[in-house]
Amino acid sequence: MIELYFQKIIGQEIRPLDVKTAAYLEKLEAGESFKVKRPVKVRKYWNHKRFFLMLEFVRDNLREDLGQMTQEALRESLIVSAGHYTLLLTFIDGNRIELRKAKSMSFDNMDDDEFKVLYNDCIDAACKYYINDDQELLRNFIHRF
Repeated sequence: MIELYFQKIIGQEIRPLDVKTAAYLEKLEAGESFKVKRPVKVRKYWNHKRFFLMLEFVRDNLREDLGQMTQEALRESLIVSAGHYTLLLTFIDGNRIELRKAKSMSFDNMDDDEFKVLYNDCIDAACKYYINDDQELLRNFIHRF
């Protein structure tokens, strides 16, 4: 199943929100139709994009002792640090190990209200654990996001 992202403009008009969706629409012939299945949990696309802008800011201002992190590793670490995770238990060499897996923030798994809680908790965690302890930087970060 292909996932496409649209934004309602005015009346019955919609526009694509990403390159993949725009490319798909370009391939359709005039008058050709397709089915859109709206997810039960609805979230504003901009909030999703804002999370990744925030993540980029955190990565650019990451504390030196945390080293370099990929965007995906930082996203997972930040979500877990914010308290949004599933606890997994496993055994290695007979020893019980607890792993924390970041909750999925996909559109299908989280509505806008749930996402806002996650987003705000991640901002708090970023300020506490990830960003350089520079008060001006922290103020800019909080006001920007």
